[in-house]
Amino acid sequence: EGNFNMRVKESHGITSSTEITELSQSFNTMADYVEDYIEQLKLATQNRDNFIADFTHELKTPLTSVIGYADMLRSYEMEPKQRRECADLIYKEGSRLEALSLNLLNLIVLKNDEIKTVNIKTDIIADDIKKSVLFILKKYGVKLKLNVEKAEVNAEPSLLKTLLYNLIDNACKASESGKPVTLTGYVDSDRYRFCVTDSGCGIAEDDLAKITEPFYMVDKSRSRSMGGAGLGLSICNEIAKLHGSTLEIVSEVGKGTDISFTVSLADNSEESEDFEDEI
Repeated sequence: EGNFNMRVKESHGITSSTEITELSQSFNTMADYVEDYIEQLKLATQNRDNFIADFTHELKTPLTSVIGYADMLRSYEMEPKQRRECADLIYKEGSRLEALSLNLLNLIVLKNDEIKTVNIKTDIIADDIKKSVLFILKKYGVKLKLNVEKAEVNAEPSLLKTLLYNLIDNACKASESGKPVTLTGYVDSDRYRFCVTDSGCGIAEDDLAKITEPFYMVDKSRSRSMGGAGLGLSICNEIAKLHGSTLEIVSEVGKGTDISFTVSLADNSEESEDFEDEI
């Protein structure tokens, strides 16, 4: 009758029958599975509804601004300075919409894709990351320290660099100007661990469990002002999953955050001099 929390109870009258006892146990096992599956479906439905609601909200804000400022440009005579300000705002919000759509596409693709991994040296990864983050370091006035143990890992290079870039970008946004962000890498048992550490604002304990959910933002107003939509860590976590890991986040409000993940070591990985640098 649809009441899947009901179970068959063994009574004194049937315990002597092995067949009936086995049937009762099998029935209860089936009911356990069905009840668990229904709960999973409910959770998936709730997550889908939350995702749609959050996505709709993220679309509405920049679209409202784009339509509003475009209407002002076409409806009113304005000074050149005012027209430029409106155009700048339209460009800014349009760029945010573009980034949102691309990030969402990446998230969907990553959930349904397989990757082809290759062997790559960690000092090459560190050197490439050092070059690619120069702009954001200058933008936020943050220093980057690199302390990467030389080894060879098996990973998808572009996705791995995207993951590290996004983590460093987030760390820079959370840090005050002049504060350091550190990228550390070292052999951890039979895998290789990358860590990005900052001494910024930190993340509250209640937020840690949700921080990798799509569209979840600890400080919504601050994230949006920096062009974020709460998809960065979701994408990072999906990339980590494709490499057989997940993001491990340790944080304390007012003291900073440490985010790490692991990748496979190459079969022929050999230890050598560490890669250390500061920019």
